[in-house]
Amino acid sequence: MCVFYGRGRYLSRRTAYIRGIMVRGGQRRHGMKFIFRFIYDHNVIFLALFVLMNLLTMAMFHSDKKKAEKNAFRIPERDLLGFSACFGALGGILGMILFHHKTRKPKFFLLVPFFAIIQLILINLVFKWGRAA
Repeated sequence: MCVFYGRGRYLSRRTAYIRGIMVRGGQRRHGMKFIFRFIYDHNVIFLALFVLMNLLTMAMFHSDKKKAEKNAFRIPERDLLGFSACFGALGGILGMILFHHKTRKPKFFLLVPFFAIIQLILINLVFKWGRAA
């Protein structure tokens, strides 16, 4: 089954889906709502990746705390903040609270909760716009 793409061109539904074009009722839909719809349709995969990223970030905070106690080579702050920014902020917050690590540094006690708020807003948008698209 083909869908009309415009100017006499037709695409298969699979090709239109891969190219980021959602076709319904003869209209093309691009952009963020399509991405949110894709994540909403495949929510089990993204939920598993989200949980894995948070567990990995929490393990990194734990590992860095243990290395700090032994005066060993440490995980750079850039990496801890990077993993927190890439959908691992809840794990970062848990790691900070459970292991009492990096709780006095303003960079961490301000940025990691900020990342968590942004990520929760994005997840809310996925479930809000994913259903509507």
